[in-house]
Amino acid sequence: MKTLNKKSQRVAILLTILAAALYAISTPVSEVMLQVVPPTMVAAFLYLGAGIGVGTMMLGATIALAIGESLPDWRHLAIILLLGYVAYGLSIYCYTYAQRTIGAARTSTYYALAPFIGALLSILLLGEPVTLVFTAASLIMAVGCWIAAK
Repeated sequence: MKTLNKKSQRVAILLTILAAALYAISTPVSEVMLQVVPPTMVAAFLYLGAGIGVGTMMLGATIALAIGESLPDWRHLAIILLLGYVAYGLSIYCYTYAQRTIGAARTSTYYALAPFIGALLSILLLGEPVTLVFTAASLIMAVGCWIAAK
């Protein structure tokens, strides 16, 4: 890892947290999509969207998927493609940028925020319950992330 100024390090850390947040968004939205779209189609179009996203950012990659069943409603597919493009594609781009800037270990430590963000979104968007065990586990994980980031 090369020596960086504080501003470059802060940008890389923020990009890592953005990557974690974008990745975390995919879990609750995918859960909603699974109510109307078969799981294989959700996965296929998430990764297609991610491929398009990364390909666009990395100046054009072609992704081909063999789809053996009829397509669900176009509005659902559009949401899943957009989710894959934004959450996975942009997340991967931000994560790899941060790895090059602050190194793999620090990037991974900040990326550990993803489960917290995903859980928070599931609570807010899907009404998941906040239990005592959930709260205790979250606190233990948060302390571990804080220690690892030092």
